[in-house]
Amino acid sequence: MKLYFVLDYLGGRGGVETVVTAISNQFVNKGHEVAILLPKPSGDKSWEREVPNVYYYNEKHDKGNAIDNCIGVAQIIQKIGVPDAIIATHTPHSVLYSRVALGLHSKVPIISWLHQPLKSFYDPHYVKYADLYWAISASIKKELIKSKIDSDKICLVGNPINLNVSMIEPILGNHFVYIGRLENNQKQIDLLLNTLALFQNKWSLDIIGDGPDNEKLKSLAERLNIRDRVRFHGWSYDPWDIVRSIRISALVLVSKYEGFGLVVAEALSRGIPVIATKVEGPDELIQPHENGWLIEPGSSQQLLDAFNEINDLSNDQLKLLSRNARKSVDKYATEKAMDKMIETFINIKERRNRL
Repeated sequence: MKLYFVLDYLGGRGGVETVVTAISNQFVNKGHEVAILLPKPSGDKSWEREVPNVYYYNEKHDKGNAIDNCIGVAQIIQKIGVPDAIIATHTPHSVLYSRVALGLHSKVPIISWLHQPLKSFYDPHYVKYADLYWAISASIKKELIKSKIDSDKICLVGNPINLNVSMIEPILGNHFVYIGRLENNQKQIDLLLNTLALFQNKWSLDIIGDGPDNEKLKSLAERLNIRDRVRFHGWSYDPWDIVRSIRISALVLVSKYEGFGLVVAEALSRGIPVIATKVEGPDELIQPHENGWLIEPGSSQQLLDAFNEINDLSNDQLKLLSRNARKSVDKYATEKAMDKMIETFINIKERRNRL
């Protein structure tokens, strides 16, 4: 099959890029023809070298509007041929671009593949122009159904994870790690720093990532007088290489919302327990006190309680958490997600044959 992934602009360093890279290459390995359609080069283009056949549909317009993007996608389709299916990835707008661009080729199915909750977009209604939906989490599936999308059109594929990774053994001692974008509105890293300043036991925090609030967070650590216990590593192409070289007791992610929380799954797959907020995605990955801890969003007290529980762990308890963590994500293996996606295409063919 000829498959086109249509995306909106990407910074180049996020979870969407990681997952699209893995899945697009898996499709190629299975004999499918794949193209990646982006409006313009990503902020960091390095990930684009890892995916097949990248095309830019609005490269000449820095602030292209929806009409420009629709025309651009249509021109690429005219240039490289009509696909068997389009996977409108990342935003609801990508569904709109694809639908308009296909024009007379209305029988080409569009699959919406969102990586954030619908409520995080200002234009969620555009997803209704898709024919089928890949949901990366049960919560996103519920949102789609609540938006009056037929449940028969939604396939819960999960978020694919590479399980062929080496384990990283967690150790006692309150060594915490945050991996992700340094942005307080969603990620609430300021809450993490403020809570650690109240934690009475010895601890350390390693922050791996970059973002608009980088300098604010460094200043906050200074004001809280904890700067000597917080290390900012900056962005890394493979943050787990850094984690292997430092000490870690648990990963911490205290976001207001997530689509799935890929970094949570990546940590669990390496045997690392996780403290996360009870929001969409992490609440499906974390089984409290079995492979990590769940706290209510914005609750400094519950986060502090989790830190204290980690402080009181025995070595045997931490090892059990680590084993449970690795086992808990087996169902998210990339191969299993691929099987569900390919099943979707089989269903598409069957529907076509009935028409």
